[in-house]
Amino acid sequence: ITIRNQVLIRNKVAGVIVVGGQDNIQGVAGQMLGFFAELGFTTLLKELGSAAQPAAVALHAVESRELKTADELRAFLARSVGPVALWFETEGVPPLDLKLTAVGLAARVGQARWVGLKDTPDDFLVPLRAFLEDSAVAKSVHDAKTAALALAAQGIELRGVQHDILLYSYLLQPTTAKHALADAALRHLNQILPPGVGERADGVARLAEKLRPQLEAEEMVGVYETIELPLAPVLARMERTGIRVDIAALQQMSVAFEEEISRLARCIY
Repeated sequence: ITIRNQVLIRNKVAGVIVVGGQDNIQGVAGQMLGFFAELGFTTLLKELGSAAQPAAVALHAVESRELKTADELRAFLARSVGPVALWFETEGVPPLDLKLTAVGLAARVGQARWVGLKDTPDDFLVPLRAFLEDSAVAKSVHDAKTAALALAAQGIELRGVQHDILLYSYLLQPTTAKHALADAALRHLNQILPPGVGERADGVARLAEKLRPQLEAEEMVGVYETIELPLAPVLARMERTGIRVDIAALQQMSVAFEEEISRLARCIY
């Protein structure tokens, strides 16, 4: 798709009719962004975003500051009224090799704080534990299951999750496989998230405000609250604990499969 000799999309076909494209490239790009977002075409959104900036895709702007002492963290948590949006920065491979390296917190949209846990994790874990395990404080996260796995390595049980952006995104658009926070922000907020820990927490807060009403409008709150959200910690515990495998039964299945494959091969040849 080319407008005024500028290539917006290469080797793609889109069912969209553009009016007045020769006069307003930003307006055309904005129309296409809305169309692609509605269909969940995240890759096309990213490709079009570079051509549509600055008007069509806004950069995610937020005031983010590091909390450098445990006392600063305690003071912030004491002032915070839920739901508090959280972003858990991790490294390693889940479920067992997952290390928590930083936590982003946003008590209100546009303002975020974060703490680093690589150098002095013990200083922050005491106030974090009390806050994260307090079920009375509502929390917004992205991917409660992975968050539970990362916190379990520190002996912390995440409680009080009210909004899970990954589950919201999946329930609202189950046909797309891209439910990462950055993909959800681009699709639902028309914004590109910067990589900062605090900025990611703010993105969680913005998406919670945006997606919860959509979930209510689609009458899917019951599915979310009675099935999807309660299942997240169960799956996390299953991944950490593992499951017992009946080796004898698997061997019997293997023999049966080999016999069936041999029978089918004889029929074919």
